[in-house]
Amino acid sequence: MDINEYYRLAKVEDNHWWYRSVHRLVIDEIKKGPVPTRSRPGLKMPMILDVGCGTGGLTEKLASFGLTVGVDISNLALGLKQHSKAEYINGSVNNLPFSDNSFDLVTCISVFYHRRVIDSKAASEIFRVLENDSRAILIMPAFKWAFGSHDESVHAARRYSMSEATALWKNIGFTVIATRYIFGTLFPEFVIKRLLDKIGLTGRRVSDLTELPGWLNGVFGLVCRFENWLSKWVRSPFGSSLYIVVEKP
Repeated sequence: MDINEYYRLAKVEDNHWWYRSVHRLVIDEIKKGPVPTRSRPGLKMPMILDVGCGTGGLTEKLASFGLTVGVDISNLALGLKQHSKAEYINGSVNNLPFSDNSFDLVTCISVFYHRRVIDSKAASEIFRVLENDSRAILIMPAFKWAFGSHDESVHAARRYSMSEATALWKNIGFTVIATRYIFGTLFPEFVIKRLLDKIGLTGRRVSDLTELPGWLNGVFGLVCRFENWLSKWVRSPFGSSLYIVVEKP
């Protein structure tokens, strides 16, 4: 990412509606059932890996569920916030610095579309470090046509269709457990922003990581919570991101 993006992320991550919503989705998924602990000598808690952890907002929350490690390629990102609950390591998702079958749960939030990520190699690495019968929770950006200034500012290379994303994980050997679009209720706002990007009205390399007025940030957060609750019965046919849960057989 552009250096300024890391500073924006560190500033807004704890309160921004998008991050709070994604973190809630991940935590809710974990709460559906305890993360199983594999038989490792002297280990009584599950091992959790947050791949591409950035400034560690989600990583710190994951530490409530097990021994958690965050890995990111940027030392700047890892050093921008005070961390106390998890361990942090500099490393690339293309070549994770861990042994085979090391983790009982992997999370990976909006990482696979970055230019420096070889998505098939990164998926293989997540498969390698994950224990058998264990799961990965993934958020991936949706729709190629939606590539915009935010993607440029975070050095993105691609966005995914649902079929492309699921094929990527299946081809590596994962079983796809759950898929759905997220942020569908705010999709009109997202589309308008991307259209304005394409006709040049939002300026170049403008990130979506901006501080919104408190009331608007709260409204967006409430809309996302309602959507997540409603998704138990109704799935949106579109959304700005893909939510995917996979399992290593």
